[in-house]
Amino acid sequence: MKKYELCIQLLSDLCVSDGGVYNSSLDMDICHDEYGFPYIPGRRIKGCLRECAQELRDWGREDIDIEKMFGGKKNAKGTISIRNAYVNNYDRLREQVVGHRNSLLFHPQNVLSHYSYIRTQTAVNKETGTAKDKSLRVMRVAKKDLVFVAEVEMEEEYKSQFDDIVAVFHYMGISRTRGLGEIEVKCQPVSSDPEDKKAGNQKCEASTDKEAVKRQIEKEGCLWYSVYLEEPLICKSVEGGESRSLDYIQGSRILGIVLQQMREAGESVEDFLGAAQELFFSNAYLEEAGKRLTEVPATYYSIKDNEGEYIDRAYENEGNKAQADSWQMNGMKHCYVGKDADGSTVKKCVQMEQRYHHRRPEDKSIGRAIGTRDDLGVFYQVSGIAAGQSFRGYVRGAAKQLQKVAQYLSAREYYSIGTSRSAEYGKVRITLGPGKNEADTERADMAIPAETGIHLFIKLESPAIVYSRENVMSSVEVKDLVEEVNAALGLKEPADQPDSIERFVNVTTVGGYNVTWGERKPTVEAFDKGTVLIYHFENPPALSLDLKENGGNSVVIGERNLEGYGEVSVRELLPGNGRFRNKWYSPPKGSPAENERINVKETELADKISQDIWKEYIRVKAQVKAVSFSRDKFKKARAVVSNLLSICDEQKTWEKLKDAVNQRFEKNTKRKREKKEIADDIIEIVENEKLSGEFCTIYNICGWEADEDQSKKDYLKAYLIELRYRIREHEKKKRGNLA
Repeated sequence: MKKYELCIQLLSDLCVSDGGVYNSSLDMDICHDEYGFPYIPGRRIKGCLRECAQELRDWGREDIDIEKMFGGKKNAKGTISIRNAYVNNYDRLREQVVGHRNSLLFHPQNVLSHYSYIRTQTAVNKETGTAKDKSLRVMRVAKKDLVFVAEVEMEEEYKSQFDDIVAVFHYMGISRTRGLGEIEVKCQPVSSDPEDKKAGNQKCEASTDKEAVKRQIEKEGCLWYSVYLEEPLICKSVEGGESRSLDYIQGSRILGIVLQQMREAGESVEDFLGAAQELFFSNAYLEEAGKRLTEVPATYYSIKDNEGEYIDRAYENEGNKAQADSWQMNGMKHCYVGKDADGSTVKKCVQMEQRYHHRRPEDKSIGRAIGTRDDLGVFYQVSGIAAGQSFRGYVRGAAKQLQKVAQYLSAREYYSIGTSRSAEYGKVRITLGPGKNEADTERADMAIPAETGIHLFIKLESPAIVYSRENVMSSVEVKDLVEEVNAALGLKEPADQPDSIERFVNVTTVGGYNVTWGERKPTVEAFDKGTVLIYHFENPPALSLDLKENGGNSVVIGERNLEGYGEVSVRELLPGNGRFRNKWYSPPKGSPAENERINVKETELADKISQDIWKEYIRVKAQVKAVSFSRDKFKKARAVVSNLLSICDEQKTWEKLKDAVNQRFEKNTKRKREKKEIADDIIEIVENEKLSGEFCTIYNICGWEADEDQSKKDYLKAYLIELRYRIREHEKKKRGNLA
């Protein structure tokens, strides 16, 4: 696979919307990221290129294999991958914003306004020739002449066909038949400029300490990894498909990365899988401060109207049962918990996001998706895990196999996983390194154990697929789960069975898709992560694992363990290590970093945004200043304001403007003297304003100077326009009172 850059230059304004509205004053907004930078979604680009390819096919180019290049129905993945297109030099510009994240200057709306502006349009009544009632629409558009760059990855054999497709790609976005969306597109090799070079095929030497990874593998038989989301990630759920994504990364997706890299390297995947009986690819869950959080135990219950506390029914007894009768308790799910340094429980939720997409009708004469029938195009919603989050997981197995896994997980700096990974979604960065076992802190606050008996807290850290021994079908019967757990713990003899079991069960449905076979995996019911079994023994049993090691241990049960299913944690539940009613721990929020002064001459984007904001700033200041103009002078000032506005348009410098004012009112008559006095007062107001210094103080910038001549003229003009408006409103009101 070779990498290219798709450069898209806007020959006219462009509006590429995702269907969301982020501002109540807009009917349609453009796609932009959290920093305010506009972008063109990779799915939109790929869809437009597919249409162009279809047009070439209609014109007789039978050699273009659309299904092979862009994918087709039944989840067939195309060989061409197209990422989102961001403004040219996006990485460098984003670093400038991130480096001054607390700066008012780099507020996302300021960044967005630099690259876009607002347009309005109406529908016209054909009979009257005037605008139709309630037809005003407001939309944001990206400015003409902007250049967007998208990463493209494809086999070299498709390059010539792709170039032909790009050659007929001239329009995209909304209102492309009404003056918007004209573009010029070029596909070229990735830039060799180090500052502009797009990451993606570079070795990730700095992010992985190979020696530390090797030591960890040899010592623990475990390889820890972190997955950072550069783009949103879609992990399809069985129930919701793309409209409802899972909030974690399945182990099968990490396994898929390894197998894909092996295929590209020419190694035998079959041989690797045949020898991978001991391998276990865990699910990757939300990471907090370098630690892997896990699903909230099913023993945790929330208290209605109380977000600061929770109930842990693992410590329920007759005394606190009576105490809890007045509380309304609800089971908790879909959040992740971990232990703070002092043993307190921390709760975190994965940030999800919704994006909107559409598929245009097959009949291109319609021109846009209508959504009433499938053949007329459809609108649909996609759920995904929001970018900017980190997830942590591990791989267990033989040292030789883990070394090979580590080799392929560190082969590239960026990988693509999940649904729609060839466009817009799924770009991730994987970092290998030792992790912190959650069991280390689980035991930190445990009390002295009771003299007799033992209690085991057994929790599913991932969904478990368990089969019934009676009918060899997937089962969600607790007795079948207990049999699997007993077998994993070595509780084979009747005397080793627990005296009693408490059950807190969650159930889910799991499925999947096998890319190699091109078929869906069976959809089965399973015990969901968070399920808890509490074993009570009067006499300590003989277990197959040592609970004293790191305060706990883990075993694997059920089917499809290679893909991350069946991870079970086991620890001893001691009488004094928890309370029935407990508080969530909220880490103290650090005070905001001091707003560092920005030197606009050293920051490319800051200089440009300062110029944009300055124009708006002096306009607003002038409007506010005009409010204090005396109403007693409105009648005499009416003609003066009109004359000064004409002079503003005629004169290029401030000194020439003042000379023109003196000449206009030079006659020595009472009326002229009165007008001259008003004009001089207005000129004096402008000259007394110290706007530049105040502007730099508000936005905490330095190294920036305004064009004094032009700024005074702009301020005067804005002041006069506001003053003229106020005079007219005053006259209307006065006439109304007389009537």
